[in-house]
Amino acid sequence: MSAISPTAVARVAGVLLGAGVAVALLIGAKPSASFARLPASAGFTIPVSGELAVTPAPGRPFLLARALTPGGAPATARFTMRNQTGSTLEIGLRADAAAHQLDGLLRIRLRAGHRLLANTTLQGLRQGSAATVRLRSGAARSISLATWIPGATNDYEGRHVDVELTPTLRARG
Repeated sequence: MSAISPTAVARVAGVLLGAGVAVALLIGAKPSASFARLPASAGFTIPVSGELAVTPAPGRPFLLARALTPGGAPATARFTMRNQTGSTLEIGLRADAAAHQLDGLLRIRLRAGHRLLANTTLQGLRQGSAATVRLRSGAARSISLATWIPGATNDYEGRHVDVELTPTLRARG
C-alpha cells in the first residue's frame, strides 16, 4: 500500500476549491436565460442659433431615446422655435450626425401641428426636411418628433447616434 503524498492532497483540494469558487461565482452572477437584444439609442439636440429661440434650451438633448428596438414604440418629444429676427423665416430641419450606423434604420417623423415636415430615415433627413415652417417675426411654433426602428430590422444592437437637428433658414419678404 502506498501513502498519498501531501502534494497530491493539496492538488486535489485546490481543484475542488477552485471548482467550488467557479460555481459560486456563476450562481452569484445570475446570467440571463433570455436572449434579449441590446437596444439602439439616439439623442436629439438643436444647435444654438441667433435667429431662433429654442425651447428646451439648445445644446442639450431634448430627446434621449435609450431603448429603440425593431417594432418597438416610438420615442417622442416636442420643441418650440421662436423667430427672433425682424423678418418672416422659412425654416426647414436637417439632420447632422457624425455616426452613420443607424442611417438607413432609424425612422424620424417631424410635424408642426398637422403639417408633416418629414417622414424619412436619418439618412434621408441629412438632405433636409421635405417641408418648411413659416414663422413671422416674433412668432413661435411647436414641432413634434417621433423616432423608431421598424420591425424585422437587423444590425442595430447597441448602436448609438447623436443627431443635431440643424435649422435651415430663408428670409421671406
